[in-house]
Amino acid sequence: PAPKSARPRYDDYPAEPAPKSERPRYDDYPAESAPKSARPRCDDYPPAEPAPKTPYDFESDSAPLPQGETLGETLDRLRRSRGGAAQQPAAPREGAGEGFTFRAAPEEPADDFRLPSWEDDAPPPEAGGFGFQFGFDAGTEPEPDGTRMDIPLRPRPRRNAPAGHTQEIDTAAPRRAREEGPQELAQSKWRQSYAEQELLEQEVPEDDFGAPEDAPYVEKDLRSIRTGLTVRQVVTAVLAFLSLYLTVSLKVVPFAGKLGIPEGYMLPLPPAVAPENNMRLFLIVNLVLVVLAAIVCSNIVGGGIAALCRMRANCDTPAALAVLAVLIQGIVLTVLPDAVLGNGNVSLYFPLAVVVLLFSLFGKKLMMKRIERNFATLTAEGDKYALVQIQNREFAREFSRGLGPDVDRVAYSARAGFITGFLDRSYSPDYSESFSNIASPICLGGALVVGIAGYFLMDRELVSAVSAFTAVLCICAPLSGSLVPNLMLARQARRLSRKGAMLAGYTAAEDYADTGAVVVSDRDLFSDDSVMLHGMKVFAEKRIDEAILDAASVIISCGGIMSGIFLNMIGGNRRMLKKVDSLMYEDGMGLSAWVDGKRVLIGSHELMRNHDIDCPSRDFEMRYTRDGRQVLYIANSGELSAMFVVSYNADPETADALSELERRGVSIALYTTDPNITSELVAAAFGVRRTSVRVLPAKIHAEYAFLTKPKDRISAGGCHGGGLAGVLALVRAASAVRKSVMRATVVQLIGIVAGYGLVAFMAFTGSLQLASYGVLLLFGLAWYLITRAAASAGK
Repeated sequence: PAPKSARPRYDDYPAEPAPKSERPRYDDYPAESAPKSARPRCDDYPPAEPAPKTPYDFESDSAPLPQGETLGETLDRLRRSRGGAAQQPAAPREGAGEGFTFRAAPEEPADDFRLPSWEDDAPPPEAGGFGFQFGFDAGTEPEPDGTRMDIPLRPRPRRNAPAGHTQEIDTAAPRRAREEGPQELAQSKWRQSYAEQELLEQEVPEDDFGAPEDAPYVEKDLRSIRTGLTVRQVVTAVLAFLSLYLTVSLKVVPFAGKLGIPEGYMLPLPPAVAPENNMRLFLIVNLVLVVLAAIVCSNIVGGGIAALCRMRANCDTPAALAVLAVLIQGIVLTVLPDAVLGNGNVSLYFPLAVVVLLFSLFGKKLMMKRIERNFATLTAEGDKYALVQIQNREFAREFSRGLGPDVDRVAYSARAGFITGFLDRSYSPDYSESFSNIASPICLGGALVVGIAGYFLMDRELVSAVSAFTAVLCICAPLSGSLVPNLMLARQARRLSRKGAMLAGYTAAEDYADTGAVVVSDRDLFSDDSVMLHGMKVFAEKRIDEAILDAASVIISCGGIMSGIFLNMIGGNRRMLKKVDSLMYEDGMGLSAWVDGKRVLIGSHELMRNHDIDCPSRDFEMRYTRDGRQVLYIANSGELSAMFVVSYNADPETADALSELERRGVSIALYTTDPNITSELVAAAFGVRRTSVRVLPAKIHAEYAFLTKPKDRISAGGCHGGGLAGVLALVRAASAVRKSVMRATVVQLIGIVAGYGLVAFMAFTGSLQLASYGVLLLFGLAWYLITRAAASAGK
């Protein structure tokens, strides 16, 4: 091949290119031309004898080059014409012995590609803009910096080219910082979709409270609903009293003598509606009272029947069925009024239906008070931290790995500007509603069985059969139906509101109660006051002030728990802090970063050895690490600067919170950049098992930062004021709510089964007269008190 000096230049070509038809084609060359891999490259030509110039014709999309213009001048002119006049042109390469230039793309951030290392005593490259320029002499290899272990130069010689002439610098992955954006997450070791899809998988229910601007309107609606419930409650209570009065007036007042009333006394009634004068009108008045109560509570009756027709019965369905059965009995008795006094098996159950509706309103009003209190907490001023469960189980296991094979329910806290789905979760169904979905159709079927069987067993009397059917549905409609899910929720809402926390509804309680691990930060365990500095050993006195300032810049920039100590060292003057680049946490060893072009290392003995920095022996460390104290090294520019002796002290309240979480089966996934904070240290300081604490590895620090960064909007079922105490308050409340609902539901089920068996036995034995409205009402009230006690039991 021709030597470089003899190669044709751009200005050697003729000004006018030859016609296209006369230009040589690839297939015009001889068949024995060299293969592509063996063809010479521009940089492969060794010095040789000059060869005669051979003109080549070529086609160009641009205008012909001016005569006498060099390649460097041409590139400079093109840059100016494209807006790049501000950039300085690189010197043209005249031969293999000249230097060459690397230039990063202007749009690339300075931290997104690997930089060549330089000597500690040499001035660092200018980093003011997005373009970096470094020159190397040919034939010389840059000496690696001992402090730059994680950014090695990886020379990759080009094919068929001398390694000394060309060098390729690969682009490095972005450094992981404490606050990392989604664009940096793409370079993490986990799939990008894990953390980003986590937000997409969260349910975002649509309700009327969709923005902070809706708060006044939602508050007004909640107040109007509660006011409406109060009015309906008063009206229903009046109707219940009237219905009960009419039913009692049908017969002699029981226990009249013990009450100081003459024996045989009957409650007075207007003559027009007195049963002895007009039984049909008396029954019609009772029936009208029930109809009015059903109209007042139309949402309960209509909603319960509609849910049953959709095969999705709820807590309102038993009350609706009781009202429906009483209306059927009232219609039948109105048609056959003589059977009321002539048949001993007939009892009037009108007041039972109205009382069941009244207690349903009690439960709903309790629910509205809870929602209003939670809404006030949610819209109050102050920071709100949403407690969110990781929906992707595979993603959750990366946080809980090592805490147990069954720990796949992991929750984390994130500061939220607005929490969505509040109203939807507040009205969410509970466990007792799922129970009603099964029990209500069974009770309806059981009532039909008792009614049909009673019809044949009681001499085919229609009135007796209808009365048995009504009695079964009335006793299977517990007075505590709507109270079970709301009693403990309302109590916990009062407790949480005093702490600035909120639990929206039962579905949120179910989620939080199933939590197996919570992700917390080291700042949640150790405050600035709990970390104490006991001493400092200086190894490089000449540069100790600069080393401490650089270390303070690194630790404060990442928000470490030793920020308070280093801030005191610099007098609390944050303006002295320097810019930190390429901050990185190395698992269990410490931090490495670049400050003013110098590598700063802060960490353990292993970190220093990993970067080939000499540090004291273990025996030397043992002289300072008594009584649970730890050492922390600082190195600057490849030289060990100082050793700090620190201790980490547990706060008693935090220790109690960790112990309670452990008793509840909740482990801790701990985020930290302090190499001294390990599972062993946390276990020893707070008195918990080592296996219940896991320090998150560096590979998921980016995911932690993405999940826990402040968010403008987030879907969550609860919030707290921050810290481990807030997390514990929500977990404790959720566990109490779930246990309360389950206990009360079981007690309620026992009451339904017992009541059904009692009425069925009376119907089949011909003693249905014993199942009077008074007996059923007393049974319902007694079981209501038992259920309420069961729901309120426990802490």
